Amino acid sequence: MPPEVVAVVLAAGRSSRTAPHHKLLARYADVPQIVRIIRCLAASRLAGIVTVLGHDAHRLRPLIEELPTRILVNPDHEGGLSGSVKMGFAAGMPADGVMMVPADMPLLDTADIDALIAAFVPGTVVAATDRSATRNPVILPASMAAAVETLSGDTGARRLIRDYAPVRLVELGATASCDIDTVEAILSTGGHLPKG
Repeated sequence: MPPEVVAVVLAAGRSSRTAPHHKLLARYADVPQIVRIIRCLAASRLAGIVTVLGHDAHRLRPLIEELPTRILVNPDHEGGLSGSVKMGFAAGMPADGVMMVPADMPLLDTADIDALIAAFVPGTVVAATDRSATRNPVILPASMAAAVETLSGDTGARRLIRDYAPVRLVELGATASCDIDTVEAILSTGGHLPKG
């Protein structure tokens, strides 16, 4: 049996740099980014999807309730990224690996997700790279459960990956570095912000 990988969509952040707009409501081919990323994952070889919401959950949740994802809400999302990572990782168990996917990656496609899954071997970390620099998404093996619990504040898995071996790298180029933290980034990647 191939290893089982579950994805965690990290979608709890405040989108403060695109205020008053929420960056996950930016539309690509007239589809909100939060919907686009989950559809991309759902078409892949993943065994399941968990989406962690937080800020503006009341606006995002209705958009994804009919999609094939388990929805969690991080009540302490203002405490930083680590809480969402820990919550999502726990929800992904007992899979062999948990893929952490920031929800604001507009260039990520299903082929990229499948390439990461294909590289995964239980007990190893898989990390996407851009010109050999470690970026996102990453797959964390189930054996890292205790290490994940040590995370705190506004930090993701980068520290864990830096201290962990072996790590298998999958070169995705600019896709792995591209996020939409600003309005300019949304527009430059072909997105647009809904009116109102």
